[in-house]
Amino acid sequence: MDDPNVRAAFALALDREKLLDQFSEGTDLLAETILPPAMPGYSTDMSATAFDPQAAKAALIASKYGQDLPPVTFLDEGYAGEESDYINAMISMWEENLGIQVDLELLDPEDFTRAARETDGHLVPYGWCADYPDPENFLDILFHSESQFNVAGYENPELDDLLERARTEIDPANRVALYKQAEALLLGDHAAIPLVHWIDYELAKSYVKGYVSASMGTRVLHLVYLER
Repeated sequence: MDDPNVRAAFALALDREKLLDQFSEGTDLLAETILPPAMPGYSTDMSATAFDPQAAKAALIASKYGQDLPPVTFLDEGYAGEESDYINAMISMWEENLGIQVDLELLDPEDFTRAARETDGHLVPYGWCADYPDPENFLDILFHSESQFNVAGYENPELDDLLERARTEIDPANRVALYKQAEALLLGDHAAIPLVHWIDYELAKSYVKGYVSASMGTRVLHLVYLER
């Protein structure tokens, strides 16, 4: 994954829409960005790499490895015999569309973040939900070179500079602009392949009044009352 053409090949070879249809059945949202909708800095002007197996093969051939890419290791959490159907489907797409070998290595799910960060590998699936509604909590936490949650070990001085400038920028508009630049850089460099934004569904009886479905998942129960 030290070659950007290899990273591009893996992004192009993955049919994200098929994965969504097969495993989500339309209940979640196809992710075109790292930041989810409603998060400050979210932009519809960006989009993840579209599925294009021919372009994927061309990108791989253009890499320094050509068609002789060594076996790739995919790190996932779990124990032997508990392989994820979702992960296996991703591996099958890469092997079929790129003509390569992808080996799955399962890590301790009890401490997956640390294990993934400390284990040599090439790909790692990682989900995230915000601790607070700010793009820093996604882009800086997950991709700054010194972050403990940068499980893939991505390092880019240009990205670090953008993220560090955004930390201390006091003008809200300028700050969001810096995070948009950072996200565009990540997507353009194929540092990550956005897959899905999970959607939570809630059901309330018609006589439950004042209930608000908060974007951060917090229950605002002091406003709730029953009307019979």
